[in-house]
Amino acid sequence: MCAHQVQRSAQCLTDPQLAHRHHFRHVPHAIHGEVLIEGPHVTYSMTPPFPDRGGPTLGQDTMWALEQRLGYDEQRIVALVVSDVLS
Repeated sequence: MCAHQVQRSAQCLTDPQLAHRHHFRHVPHAIHGEVLIEGPHVTYSMTPPFPDRGGPTLGQDTMWALEQRLGYDEQRIVALVVSDVLS
């Protein structure tokens, strides 16, 4: 049977088991410099174990999403920019 004490967030930061598992890490962020983030509770063999950066800023990944995820070509993206949809 698994058991553990109930902890507040501040206590989690000093928990020896979480420290051993490198559960909290500092990563770069575009606006805030370096930020402390919590790692995943479960890790998988084919998934990166930890984010390599903080969350994106507003619009930071827009071009990537339009090109890589949605498959938009340059002409379609220009049309969106001109129509002021991406502002």
